[in-house]
Amino acid sequence: ERGAIFAKQGKHKEAIEDFRRAKELASDRPVLFMIAYQSYDAIGDAAAAKQALDEGIDLFPHDASLLNMRATSRAVSGDVDGGLRQYGISPDFCTGT
Repeated sequence: ERGAIFAKQGKHKEAIEDFRRAKELASDRPVLFMIAYQSYDAIGDAAAAKQALDEGIDLFPHDASLLNMRATSRAVSGDVDGGLRQYGISPDFCTGT
């Protein structure tokens, strides 16, 4: 996929454009949404990154890679409890309360 190649080369704007075109043609591949998330995140557009990830999860609610990416992004952004909940773990479990 060109978008993945662009993203690996650090050409995130090109990767995003490729994602937009690919999504119009066929949005049946979860990896498109992961690449879009990573590229939007790399250029500092957190809102668009979240939207791409949420859209992917809406279309593929059981995709482990997308769910893992959302849990990780929540934890990294400071929402550790949200990240744990994404994995089905109660934050209380980790604190022993």
